[in-house]
Amino acid sequence: MRSDIENFCNLCSTCEAFRKASVFQLVCTDITELPVTSFGNRFVRVVQDHFTKYVNAYAMSDQKATTVVQLLCERYIPEHGVPEELLSDQGRQYESEIIHTICQRLQMTKKRTSLYHPRGNRMVERFNRTLKEQLARLIQDYGGEWDHHLPAVVLSFNSTPHSSTGYSPYFLVHGREPRLPATVHVSSPKVSDCPQNYGSAAFETVLLHREEQRQKREYYYNKDTRFRPYACGDLVWVDDPATQRQNLFPNWTGPYKVVSVDEKGAGPVNFVSFLTD
Repeated sequence: MRSDIENFCNLCSTCEAFRKASVFQLVCTDITELPVTSFGNRFVRVVQDHFTKYVNAYAMSDQKATTVVQLLCERYIPEHGVPEELLSDQGRQYESEIIHTICQRLQMTKKRTSLYHPRGNRMVERFNRTLKEQLARLIQDYGGEWDHHLPAVVLSFNSTPHSSTGYSPYFLVHGREPRLPATVHVSSPKVSDCPQNYGSAAFETVLLHREEQRQKREYYYNKDTRFRPYACGDLVWVDDPATQRQNLFPNWTGPYKVVSVDEKGAGPVNFVSFLTD
């Protein structure tokens, strides 16, 4: 019960709204299954940084907890360091004792997607769809097996500007764009050519860009939303202007039950509710 309570608190949307993001603070991971290759690989473990969207993907022959820990400790951490938080689904390999032991020793908070919020890991799930589509195209065009093309797909994703940040994941992690095979004959900026404050400036831009994307999503979500008149018996929350300017106070009071509705009003607010506790 204690672990369930801790996980529920860690996934609190209110806390997340006030959390200040940073590179490799929160990484999300998932495992997807593909056809078995001649090397015996059957699974891909994807680890994606929540802030920069930077992706690492590892071909695996199995999805045992020991394999997951080995990839984390021998490949991911030596490259990026220890993340503060690790988010996964509720698969057995991520809820095993060895995973929780490693997280405790490395002081890494283990999070899991909530039963009430099953799409909490949707960022990685979206990449998994992209991964499968790109691998299928490469196999069709060039032949071979998916584990041969996996690094190319990851490099392509990391070097492409992301819609939610406006930058490529590679740039946000390394401070420069990668020198790609297609651009080896074109001079690219060096790290020394970048302003010393490129990181803070880029991260501020990312936060602004993410807010713009959030507002766009909110607009498209709400534009087709229609007002629904209340009926007797409905439970409602009441806007409380008296507390909106006070820190740490909720903006809504309730819930209350609607006991009467006045339908004579005009405009979108076409009712008057008499509420009781």
